[in-house]
Amino acid sequence: MRLFHVLFPLLLCTALPAVRAQETSSTATLEERVRKLEAAAATPENDVRLEWRDGLRIVNEKHDVALKLSGRIQADAVGYDRVDEDLKTEERVFEDGVDFRRVRLGLAGTVGPASEFSLEYDFTGGKATPQSVFVGLRGLPLLGRIRAGHMIEPFSMSELMSNNHLHFMEKAGVTAFTPVYNMGVCFDRTLADKRATVSAGVFRDTDETGRLVSNDGYHTTGRVTALPLMSDDKSRLLHLGASGSLQTLSAPFRAKGRPGSRIAPVLVDTGDVEADEAVLTGLEWAVLAGPVTIDGEWVRAAVEADDGDPRFSSWYAEMAWLITGEIRPYNETGGFLGRPKPDRPFRGSSGSGAWELAVRYDTLDLTDGSVDGGVLDTSICGINWYVDNHVKLAFNYVRADVEGEGRVDLVENRIQIEF
Repeated sequence: MRLFHVLFPLLLCTALPAVRAQETSSTATLEERVRKLEAAAATPENDVRLEWRDGLRIVNEKHDVALKLSGRIQADAVGYDRVDEDLKTEERVFEDGVDFRRVRLGLAGTVGPASEFSLEYDFTGGKATPQSVFVGLRGLPLLGRIRAGHMIEPFSMSELMSNNHLHFMEKAGVTAFTPVYNMGVCFDRTLADKRATVSAGVFRDTDETGRLVSNDGYHTTGRVTALPLMSDDKSRLLHLGASGSLQTLSAPFRAKGRPGSRIAPVLVDTGDVEADEAVLTGLEWAVLAGPVTIDGEWVRAAVEADDGDPRFSSWYAEMAWLITGEIRPYNETGGFLGRPKPDRPFRGSSGSGAWELAVRYDTLDLTDGSVDGGVLDTSICGINWYVDNHVKLAFNYVRADVEGEGRVDLVENRIQIEF
């Protein structure tokens, strides 16, 4: 027993340093693991950022991945101030109304150093219809960028410009002819240090769901633009452009026009014109002088019909003034004007947002040869309030004259949110 009393303190004194050393080693190992995990989480290869920049974005710089969730809601209302009796028919019903003009959701971005994609659908009318649904490659020699899928054809400045950013609620009469979304392959690139653009593609004539109408419909469409004049700060510039489209028709040619509102009835209409081919030609121009924008377009449709070769045309000119002093940006890659951003966004108790006054005159002539579709002249005055970078309120007063029939005046407004 005495031997135990002597040896136990000696063993305890010997063991305690070893235990303490083991504890210290375990603690050091644990701290080292924590430091390694923190360092790994902080390295760029694991840097996945979720941010809000004019929309919800997911970014991973290590793997060149950038995704953006986008959407828009446009709710319209229209009321009639005057309708001449000669315009009223069974097909033309002039009733005050409300409707969703567009309800869209989209996901777009880049995956890898050279690839991109877009997936956008519209849900207006209770069904999903594809809008921009394509995949693409960037940085190609000579071609620049190439896309394949369902996309808008490269024709017309106003058609390529986002409908979120227009001076008015609806586009002018030139859209009676301009091709819009179809399935195809298209390339586009900039030239002369982004002072010019060129784009061209081959498309199949498809319905609103992206399905082929027939095996015969082909569109070959292209557009070029140039900036012969531009100030260093891009607040003053002159834009010129031209478009063309050769179309082999899979169905009768038809063009029609409404009085500045999608809710309003059709006032001029060629009806079905039996034809094999149509050639579209377009010219465009725009002047940006600080907060003032002046622009216009002219489009002609030459139809090779079974009964003669009618020629239809449309043109418009418009002017807009941002009275709060903002300047519309110019999209050098696409060759069109963008959306003004308020210098002082409205925040309830502060900020005025951006206010814009605009006027436009356009004419749509659908009468030639044996086709009597009518001539529609439209004048519009508009006020836009860009509340912030996402919300816009628009008010339009429209006066539309159908030559030889009568006049209709209407008031319309829109509330819009986009991200």
